[in-house]
Amino acid sequence: MAPYLNKAFTIDDPWFLLEARQILKTPVQPMSFPICWMGEDICLKRAGAVPPGAAQGLMGYLLVPVILAGGAEWVAHLIQLLLACVAVLAMVDLALRLGFSVKQAAAGALLLVALPPFLPMTNTAMPDLPAAALALAGTTCALAWKQERRRWAGVGAAVLLALASYARPQIALLLPVLAILLLDNWRPREAVRELQRDWWRWVPIGGALLLLAIVNVLTHDAGPPQDYPMAMIGLSNIEQGLPAYLTYVSFPIPFSTIWIATRRGWTRIALLVVPGMIAILPYTAGLLLNKPRLLAFGDWSIFAVVYGGVALAHMAIEQLRQRDHVGVFLAAWVLIPLPAIFYQQFPLKYMLAVLPALVLIMMRALGDTSLSVARAVEAAMLVGFTAYSCLLLKADADFANFSRTATDELIRQHTGADQRVWYSGQWGFYWYADQAGAKVIDRDLPGPIHNDLLLVGSLETNESMLQKYPNRQLIDEREYRAPYGWTVGGGGGLYTNHAGHAPWAWSPEFTASYRLYRIR
Repeated sequence: MAPYLNKAFTIDDPWFLLEARQILKTPVQPMSFPICWMGEDICLKRAGAVPPGAAQGLMGYLLVPVILAGGAEWVAHLIQLLLACVAVLAMVDLALRLGFSVKQAAAGALLLVALPPFLPMTNTAMPDLPAAALALAGTTCALAWKQERRRWAGVGAAVLLALASYARPQIALLLPVLAILLLDNWRPREAVRELQRDWWRWVPIGGALLLLAIVNVLTHDAGPPQDYPMAMIGLSNIEQGLPAYLTYVSFPIPFSTIWIATRRGWTRIALLVVPGMIAILPYTAGLLLNKPRLLAFGDWSIFAVVYGGVALAHMAIEQLRQRDHVGVFLAAWVLIPLPAIFYQQFPLKYMLAVLPALVLIMMRALGDTSLSVARAVEAAMLVGFTAYSCLLLKADADFANFSRTATDELIRQHTGADQRVWYSGQWGFYWYADQAGAKVIDRDLPGPIHNDLLLVGSLETNESMLQKYPNRQLIDEREYRAPYGWTVGGGGGLYTNHAGHAPWAWSPEFTASYRLYRIR
């Protein structure tokens, strides 16, 4: 991570940086700042008005030192790196408490770091890594509370799990899942007796829910609702969200491969053959019926979807059939992101919160093989996925730096000469254009007039916005290529499944351009 401490802010980083800046003005209203995201048609007087409106301001509080340091990127990335270290140590502790050997715990922690999206998300200013780290630490504290009855562990579990859920609301689903682990026997009758006898064991879960409710009430945006032109939640999103979730557990997380390969006898053959036949059906039917739509489902992703779904289903059924307490807990943990399939997008970063569970399941599966095979597979995964994560880091750092360099070269010289420069867009471009002294175009406020300058980015700005300013003259431009591939644009889908399920793409012909116009 050291070479990327000064990486430029990217994608949703500015949203949380603006939260931090607002916290210094209104400490308990982190989302009360105005924002025009994705163009002037999506302008809000308060960012908290974005549906579903769940408060998730923890990252804003964590980034306050960044604002106090003048927006220094290295401060944000150092904070994330420290939280990544917390996640690694918590992963080791959790593995040991769940009965894994010391070497398995160490290997599991290394795999946690190596597998995407751990390192790429550590190199952002987004709350996914803090949510995962705090959730891991809270889980280990809950187990320490159960096993050792230490008060500090119970208090720590409640606080950490509440903060994790405040960082990303879907983490709150870990609380009922964790309640399963705190049971000694999860059969209904025995569980009820246990709850009556040792009710104190679940005090951290109740405490976390109470703290989360208090924090949400105190910091939730209380203003009137605002119109938002996008349907962010709906059943129609399942068509894209569910395949993305199932694909991710096949690649870049190799869960389905490890699970199926470690099964034995006819089970392994059935898990290999049956999903393959199902996956090839759309392509075969498309050829026979001459249906292009069916052919579109015949690429590699359909195999990842089918094998991912079959492996998950078989894993869950096997844990239930064997009445494996730890296995049921891990299987339920893996399902936590599923409610997000109703959201408008399902990026790979949503899998970070369940990556520890997937790693531990893979470690258990490899434990059913010989020691030499397990070590060889672990070593191969560590080398291969660490290299892939480093490729993602490099490609994403290049992309992030484009907007920082372009805004610095195209804006500062003009704002320094007291010329008015405007911009419209999102992501890191939004932050750096603002820092360089440009003004964002707001549909409710006066915009560019004669002789003003307008900066747009090919990836960050809605091209239709330029139609509102037909009388313009191009006066300067910057164009960038990505020699190490793309994580955003060019087919790269690290932050969204709309661009495909692969977090990285090699597109040497693709470019990111920034154009500066003078309004006539």
